[in-house]
This record gives sequence, structure tokens and C-alpha cells, in this order.
Amino acid sequence: MGGYTFYNPAQSLPQIISTSRGGANLTAIKQYFTDEQVIRAIAGYVGMDFQTLTNGEYKLLLEPIAYVTFEGVRTAFTATEAAKYNQLRGGLLRKKMPSLSHKNLPLAMFLEISDLGYPAWSGSKTEKANDEDIIRALGLGIVRFNEVITPEVIEADYEYRVDTDVITAVTVSGGQSDPDNSVTVTFSILGRNYKVRKCVLPGGWT
Repeated sequence: MGGYTFYNPAQSLPQIISTSRGGANLTAIKQYFTDEQVIRAIAGYVGMDFQTLTNGEYKLLLEPIAYVTFEGVRTAFTATEAAKYNQLRGGLLRKKMPSLSHKNLPLAMFLEISDLGYPAWSGSKTEKANDEDIIRALGLGIVRFNEVITPEVIEADYEYRVDTDVITAVTVSGGQSDPDNSVTVTFSILGRNYKVRKCVLPGGWT
């Protein structure tokens, strides 16, 4: 059998699979796998540029893994692998460790929105699942990245007289503009650029 490569992340993983010693927290799991530093680390592990990974073209597919001793052999499996192995062994795995193989492991992650050909899970989140449902829809999570939208820049060409105070209206799109999120406008005049910083909407405007 071939081996596999694993990494111990710098940021400790939250508990993902519930056990008798404590339950998993789905909110904490979501926050962990959408944290920028964690995503940067994952990109580094696989040799991928962070901006490329998060530009909206790619997704992360997550599968929790359980480590158990079954019939005297130390074994690791995902929810899908456990369900398939249970089918192969005529239900023996579910008979021996039902809470892990058919509840805590498959329900550790599931989709709330259908993606990559996997359906959203609408079944029980507390009861044991059957092999078919596990293989079809449980034991996986998907991280999606939004496409980065570049703010639109509109170029304008004006002519001003010397020593003239000018009030110029400019159009800015692509983000919010308020006292806490000011914008910078650059004017190009006779080959030179002049920046006006901390531009915001007049009071009372939206």
C-alpha cells in the first residue's frame, strides 16, 4: 500500500468529529477553514499561489478523517470510505462502532448548498445515517471563493485656467465611500499626477 503526505497546521484545528468527550462546533469549523491565514497555508502546502487559489475559479473540498482500531488494525477512513467498507463487510462496521461510522463522522460536515455534484443535506442532523445517504451527501464540506471585482476607473479629460478654484465631480464605483472608507482620486494634468485623498460623499448624500 502506498503512503500519503500530511501536514500539522500552524493554527490548531478545531474539534471536527464529535466524541463522548465533547461535541464539534460547526461555526468554529467554518471560521477555521475560511480564515485567510489557514487558506494561505493550504495554498503553500500544495504549491499554489494564494491569489490564484482564491480568484473564484477554484474550490476546496474537505473530508473529515477518523482514526480507529478495527479488528486489531489501526485504520483511517473518511465517511464515504467507512460507508463503502461497511457495505463490503455486510454491515459489520456499523455494528461495531455505529456512533462514529454512521453519525459523528458523516455528520461532521455536510453541504447546506448543493455544489460539485453533491446535494445539500436536508435529513436528520442527529440520527445515524444509512450507507447510501452517506456516500451520496455526507462527510464533506466545500469552501467557495468569490471572484475579485476590480473597481471601475473612469478617465476624464478637463482643461482648467490658472489660479481657478475648481469643483469637479467624479464617479467612483466598486466599493463603499464614507468617512471610515474614504477614496483617493488621481487627476492627470499635463503629464503629472495629482492625488486628492480622503474623498467622501457630501453630508446627507447616499
